[in-house]
Amino acid sequence: MSEILRKRLANRLQADTFAKSRDKTPTGERAKLVPSLQLDQTRSLSTLKKLEKLKPISPFLPNKLEGTYTERPTGSTTPIILRDHHSNLLQNSSRNATKRKTPLKILSKLKPMHLHGDLGFNQNNPNNLFAFINKIKSDPDLHDDFWYFNRGDSPYDLILASFLKKNPDDYYTLSYRGIAHYIKGEVTFLTLEDWEREAYLYKKFKMIPFFAKYRKWKSFAIWMKRRRATMMEEVKLVLERNLPFLDNDLQEGFLSMRQKCATLSKLDILDLPVDKTRTLHEFNDDQRSKAVMRSNDIKYIEDSLLEKLKSVCSGSTDRFIRSNITGSILDKEETLTAKDLPHTHEAVIRSHLQHLGKFIRLLDYMLINAKVCFCTNVFAKLYNYAAMQSYDKSGKRSKGILYMDSVFNVTEVGFSPEINNVKTSFKRAAERAEKTIFERPFFAEAYDFSKYVKSLAEFEETPLVSDIDPVIISRNNNEIVEFQKKITLALESYGEKIKNFGQTWMAHLKTYQTNKAFKVNKLRKYDIDNLNRIIVRYKKQIETFNNLPEYVEIEIFKINLQPLKSKLLPSSLECIEKIRKFLPELANENATVILKELISNNKILSFIPGSIHDYINHSEKIKQIEDKSESLALKVLNLKDFIELLQTHLMTLSQDLKEKNSEISRNYDKMRTSLNFTLMRAEQTKYKFTKILKMEIKQVNGKLDKIAKKLRNDKFSDKTSFPKIVVELLKEVSLDVNDLYTDTRNFISYQDILELPRSNFSGVDAIKETYELLYIMWNGIYNWDIKVKNWSIQAIDKINAEDLSRQTEKYYKKALKSLKLEESGNFVGRYFMELVKRIRDYVPIIKDLLCPVFKPRHFKIIQEILGNSMNIYSGTYKFYEMIQSSIFAYKDQINSVAQSAIKEAELEEKLKKLLQPLQKYDPDSKFEIDKDLHSYSEVVAFKNLLQKTQNNLDDIIEEDHSEPLKGTIDKWKKRLSILYDTLY
Repeated sequence: MSEILRKRLANRLQADTFAKSRDKTPTGERAKLVPSLQLDQTRSLSTLKKLEKLKPISPFLPNKLEGTYTERPTGSTTPIILRDHHSNLLQNSSRNATKRKTPLKILSKLKPMHLHGDLGFNQNNPNNLFAFINKIKSDPDLHDDFWYFNRGDSPYDLILASFLKKNPDDYYTLSYRGIAHYIKGEVTFLTLEDWEREAYLYKKFKMIPFFAKYRKWKSFAIWMKRRRATMMEEVKLVLERNLPFLDNDLQEGFLSMRQKCATLSKLDILDLPVDKTRTLHEFNDDQRSKAVMRSNDIKYIEDSLLEKLKSVCSGSTDRFIRSNITGSILDKEETLTAKDLPHTHEAVIRSHLQHLGKFIRLLDYMLINAKVCFCTNVFAKLYNYAAMQSYDKSGKRSKGILYMDSVFNVTEVGFSPEINNVKTSFKRAAERAEKTIFERPFFAEAYDFSKYVKSLAEFEETPLVSDIDPVIISRNNNEIVEFQKKITLALESYGEKIKNFGQTWMAHLKTYQTNKAFKVNKLRKYDIDNLNRIIVRYKKQIETFNNLPEYVEIEIFKINLQPLKSKLLPSSLECIEKIRKFLPELANENATVILKELISNNKILSFIPGSIHDYINHSEKIKQIEDKSESLALKVLNLKDFIELLQTHLMTLSQDLKEKNSEISRNYDKMRTSLNFTLMRAEQTKYKFTKILKMEIKQVNGKLDKIAKKLRNDKFSDKTSFPKIVVELLKEVSLDVNDLYTDTRNFISYQDILELPRSNFSGVDAIKETYELLYIMWNGIYNWDIKVKNWSIQAIDKINAEDLSRQTEKYYKKALKSLKLEESGNFVGRYFMELVKRIRDYVPIIKDLLCPVFKPRHFKIIQEILGNSMNIYSGTYKFYEMIQSSIFAYKDQINSVAQSAIKEAELEEKLKKLLQPLQKYDPDSKFEIDKDLHSYSEVVAFKNLLQKTQNNLDDIIEEDHSEPLKGTIDKWKKRLSILYDTLY
């Protein structure tokens, strides 16, 4: 026993001794009776000192008879004994002390009774060995006797026996001095204390799980070993009968075919080099050509397997027939497999045919497994190719193995081919490989092996190989399904990365859109700094677009970005070229405008005014030049900066622009000099022209008197004057009146400019007003006569009543305005008013006669009112005839007819709108009983419409002037009533 195991056993014994509640650990004097089992953990169990004299342990053991523990009082040195209530031989000395009749001296002289050969004394005593030992120790009469025991179930389980029944080869003797063990003549002696101690320790050892279960474990281990050996023998027989590998006839062929299946499973049907970048079209062509090439290799392997299987089955059958069948059929040295054997012989070889059928099926399964492994390798390689886990011969990882072109779009960046097309190509490559691998049928379906498979099918319910679809097996393979998912997820993740990469180009697309929307004319409103920033920005764009990569690798895709660059870069170049072309032109335009303005200003500054009007105008222009001098100076400076900007950015300046720039500098210096000289002489010039203005104002009254004298012409106040002559005379006076009025208005503004007090020109305003009234009146009389003549010769029904009314009101207002001349004694305006009123009174009658809603019956009523002598609607009745007739007396009657006609027309329009919703319903075709053309809700809505229409027709009948519509309304009411009733 090792040192570690000894320590563990000692610890466990110590724990069991002091921790378990059923074994009371004694204290005080009682502890002296219990041997100390505590071990020194640093020392071996063999160094444990043995006590010189051990106290009996039996008093602490459970009382099997009474079922209780007898505890020793604290401090007592008397051993605790198990009391026996039924013993007649051994009684307590203290109890017998009062009952003893024989004196002690007599008893001490009696010879002790030897009972070791007689078992009668123990008939009424317990069979418990420790209780028996206790009785021997406690009774001095038994100290000199001994007893025989045989071994029980355990070394310390002894059975009391007689001398004749003891086992002569293995027995025990027990006495007060100890226990002697006799084994085939050898004797081993132990004192009772030592034996009790060993028995106690033995029981404690048995409570340890290892020793408690050792017998069962040992029995089970022996049984399991024997069972395994038996099973191995049985399985060995089964394997020898069923495994081709253990069949001498099939072993070589099986290994050869297994090697070919292994070769088949390791073939490569995909062309996936990692050191080559291909387009998707090239990828598809390569996989297609590789599948065609590998199809021949697969066919060659399967053909060799078929031939090998034929030879193996044929040879095995021949050898079995020759070994197990006798007769004349075996006399010739030839192959017997292909021949038809008698039924009795077929019965003999049927089991062998079944064995070969299983072998054929096994080969089919092996081939299916090899093909499934082949497919798994295909999907694994395809996944490694897609997941960038493939390496070339130099150990370089695959990257950029598929070309992808970028597709330019104004709003987004596209990529071709799309990820869905790539996924489809990968899927088709895998399906093509799968179809090529499983293209060959099963061997079990071949005609050469029909009798083997048939003999196997007759006695087994297992389905044939042909009932299993290898494609389904392949597609249900967990590894293949997992690889398919991984390939799809990998390609989708690449699609997301490519899409996100496309989003990074959105800023470039926005720049492109901005460049395409660039309008070079917008540069006109920018200053020099902004123009410089714009030019620098476009130059940076060109640099950025030039630095963009032509290719970028995203996972397995090598993306061609040249189409994007070919679109983006020209946009900036076009913008910069437009700017290079436009800015010199803009500078030339600005120079032309500035030069033109400078020349104009110098021309104004060099002008010398000769009159007050020229002076005032010249003063305003000089003031404008002075106010704009700062802005003009800024324009000149900006032009210089502009030209410097063009030179800085190496833009070509035309010779014309250079000459204009020099001329602008000269004219600007000249303008500044002239303007300073003019401002120096401003006061002197102002004084000069102030005197001239005062002289001009003094001449106004004389001009006013001349005009007033012309307007006092008698022809202007005589109504018999010819209007045309008067209008011509007034036109002659108009020039003087307007000139004088304009001059006075200018004089007032000049006085404000020269800071002089304003003069009163009220007479000029009055003369102008009088002239305008005279002209309005006489010109109106002249034009009115012309219009009246035109109207007079027209037929009544040809006159435009609205135009007549509008023109009459216009001239009536002019006549009212001309009445203001009566204040100055001119009464021609009253004459003008009479002329207009003469026609104005007949305008309402003409409007009523020509009412647009008149119907034939209305014309008839009018004709009846006027009589046959006044045939107005004949087409020949003139306007002047109506004025000379007595039609004015029928004014009210004609108006009544016209109002009635207008009211009737309004009612007709109202009736038309009321009946309009019913036009879409055709009761003869849509609401037939036999046809369900409308839903119930539509019918109800139509009924409600009919009822509402009937109520509205009743309201129309009750209104005035509805008599002519009564027949039409009654007709519709009757029709609607019938239609309403039919719906029920």
